[in-house]
Amino acid sequence: MKCRLIRPTMCAAVLAALVSSCATDPDKDPVQLSLKDLNARVTRLEHIEANQVVLAQQIDDVQATLRELRGRIDQLEHNSDALGKQQRDLYGDLKKRLDAAAAGGAGIASAGDAAAATTNAAPGNRTAASSRV
Repeated sequence: MKCRLIRPTMCAAVLAALVSSCATDPDKDPVQLSLKDLNARVTRLEHIEANQVVLAQQIDDVQATLRELRGRIDQLEHNSDALGKQQRDLYGDLKKRLDAAAAGGAGIASAGDAAAATTNAAPGNRTAASSRV
C-alpha cells in the first residue's frame, strides 16, 4: 500500500516541477529574450527598407526634374541664339538702309540746293521760293 501512495505523490511532484519550469519568467527566459531581440531587429530592418524606398522615389523625382530643367535650358539657349541672330540681321538691314539714305540724301540735297539757287535767281519766282522755305 505504501507503493500506491508514493507513486501518485511522486508523479504529482514531477508534474509540479515540470509545470513550474515551463512557467518561468518570460523576462528571464533566454528563448523569449532571443525572440524579442529578433523582433526588434526585423522591425528596424523594415523601417530602414521603407526609408530606402522613399529615398529611391525621391531620387527618381529629382532626376526627372533635372532632365526637364536641362531640356528647358537647351531650349532657352536655342531661343537666345535665334534672337541674337535676328538682332544682328535687323541691325545689318538698318545700317544698309541708313547708308543708302545718307548716300541718296546727299544727292537729293545737292539737287535741291541747285534747284533753289536757280529759283532764287529768277526775279519772278521769289514768292514761289519763299513759299517752299
